[in-house]
Amino acid sequence: PAPQIAFLTHAAPGKTVTDLISWAKHGATSRPPISGAEGGFGVIGGHRHAWFTIGHLTPGSYAVVCFISGADGVAHLTKGMAAGFTVR
Repeated sequence: PAPQIAFLTHAAPGKTVTDLISWAKHGATSRPPISGAEGGFGVIGGHRHAWFTIGHLTPGSYAVVCFISGADGVAHLTKGMAAGFTVR
């Protein structure tokens, strides 16, 4: 699949965005601490903006993450490029 620059994912029960960042920092070799994906979009050009709309989200913890690697070859997620939020 094409790399995702932004991706909205549902955290696994009891997991947070901090767990997801830690998973990426430690090689991302085990199962990721997520329980599903809600959507996202692929790579966009530099200095561009993009939006995506998600319908109804069930209550729970979510994360918006970036899986693209920087010029140094390190994925942005491992550098903390993720934000968590809760739907009540």
